[in-house]
Amino acid sequence: MQNLFALGSVSGFNPLVGPVQIQVNPDDAPAASQLLKELAENSQN
Repeated sequence: MQNLFALGSVSGFNPLVGPVQIQVNPDDAPAASQLLKELAENSQN
């Protein structure tokens, strides 16, 4: 069921199922948050 509605895999948002959600183990949350922050900063450049 992971890629049933493939439109979201291109844009990150699918109007049928909503935005992409990333789930991580609570113990990994700080590292995941830092990675997402760096990703957002680098995508601005």
